[in-house]
Amino acid sequence: MIIMKKPLPALTAWSPQRPRPAILIVEDQIIIATAMRDSLIELGADVVGPCLTLQIALDVAASAKIDAAVLDVWLNGELSYPVAEILVRRNIPFLFTSGVNVDREPPQFHRFPRLLKPFSDAELLSALSTLWAAPRAVPPTPPFAA
Repeated sequence: MIIMKKPLPALTAWSPQRPRPAILIVEDQIIIATAMRDSLIELGADVVGPCLTLQIALDVAASAKIDAAVLDVWLNGELSYPVAEILVRRNIPFLFTSGVNVDREPPQFHRFPRLLKPFSDAELLSALSTLWAAPRAVPPTPPFAA
């Protein structure tokens, strides 16, 4: 039996100058990263990454031309909060993905959208849509102390 995926609607245009949003993927599990990349491409996004390590994610977040990001909280035993801090400074919206409950995360990051793993393509689209609807200005957060 062949199971067909129901096609999802495309992401709405990020801006008239950039109709295909560039979305950074920070995820250490290659199967999840590849599936997310494929879903985002199908939805009409340009994908940056996936970044599988914290160091690569830090370098890319600091310099790449991106419109939004999806950050796994845990990357091979390291926390991705320093990447989030770079994105906040650059005024780039993002969401977290995690199998960890928000209660175990630092309070300064509670206000950012998150998806609990596992999540569907539809849930990813919905979460990204909240980034599109939100104001682009991201209030500053105090630095994260590991």
